[in-house]
Amino acid sequence: MKNILILVFLVFSKTSFSGDNTTYGSILLQTKFTQYEQKYAECQRVAENNKLSDDVINKLSHLSRGAGVGLGFYQFKALEKCSSQEYLAVLTILLSLESLNKKVKVVAIEEQINTYKILLFSVNHIDLEKSYIDLPEEIVEQLSSISELVQPFNSFDAYDRAWPQD
Repeated sequence: MKNILILVFLVFSKTSFSGDNTTYGSILLQTKFTQYEQKYAECQRVAENNKLSDDVINKLSHLSRGAGVGLGFYQFKALEKCSSQEYLAVLTILLSLESLNKKVKVVAIEEQINTYKILLFSVNHIDLEKSYIDLPEEIVEQLSSISELVQPFNSFDAYDRAWPQD
C-alpha cells in the first residue's frame, strides 16, 4: 500500500518538482525511509522473540514496578541502536533535501520533508527519557548494570514475568 502511495505521490507531484536534484532527492528519501521502516520492523521481530533470561527477570523482580518505565526506555534505545544505520541514512537525505529545497522552494518537497519529520521525530521520546531520568537513582543504576537490555528484547514479556499480576 505504501509503495502505491509513493508512486501516486511521484506521478502527481513530479511536474511540480524543479530540477533533477530535488526529484532524485525525493525518491531517495522515500527509498531510505522504506529501508529504515523495514529494518525497524526486523528489529521489533527480534525483540519480540528475545526473552530476557531468568537471571535478569529475577534481578528485575527485586525492583519496584516503577522500574517498568526503565524497561520501556531500554527497549526504545535498543530498537534505536538496532536500526541506527538506516535512521542515519534517512536523516542525512532528509537534511540534504531540505537544504537543497531552500534554494528552489518546491512546495511538494517541503510537504514531503515535513511529513517525514513528523514520522521520524517523536515527542514521546522526550517523555520516555524524562520518565527514565526521574526514576530513583538506585533503579537507574540497577537497570544500567544489566547488559542484556542493550539488545532488542521483549519488554512486555519481561514486565509480566518480573511483576506478575497478583
